[in-house]
Amino acid sequence: MARGSDLGGELVQDVGVLGRIDLATEQLRRGSHRQARNFAPQVLAGARGLELAVDAAPIATLHLRGGYTFTDSQITKSTSPSSAVFAVGSPAFRRPRHAGFLDVFASGRGVDADVAVTWVGQRSDSDFSSLVPAITSNTRYMTVDSGLSYRIAAALTGYVRVDNLANREYMEPLGYPAWGRSARAGIRVAW
Repeated sequence: MARGSDLGGELVQDVGVLGRIDLATEQLRRGSHRQARNFAPQVLAGARGLELAVDAAPIATLHLRGGYTFTDSQITKSTSPSSAVFAVGSPAFRRPRHAGFLDVFASGRGVDADVAVTWVGQRSDSDFSSLVPAITSNTRYMTVDSGLSYRIAAALTGYVRVDNLANREYMEPLGYPAWGRSARAGIRVAW
């Protein structure tokens, strides 16, 4: 841990190198429960990459966190070599090559505020041939979430939170749209 003496804060940096990781996908069943023997392809994938993280508190009332992950993945064995998604040499299923986040937290005089930015890169995905032409990748997306809270009394805090501020349309896995902009507010009571 390196301390920032000029600002009276602290900075933590972390760098990790991912070694080879073997990823086995879950069995994905097609059709109804009556067709139990008809499964999606079985694959084995390897991955290696890099993770970077920074955690900093330049002043007592401000905290910053950020991270980035690079994942180089590849399917190494497959029971479906002709599949556009599960063929040997394709990227691992639903594993983005690039992903990252940045969180900013500020506090003081009973007020806490935060902004969180999350970014997920394009990744291999599938609609499992339910559409023509089939969809075989999921687009990248970025979301911004924010919150604010105010301590009204020792045991009483009011808050408001807005997720997906930009009202982005995206799907984490294909076929499951994420919520659009959503807001909630309330009061927390501690006893």
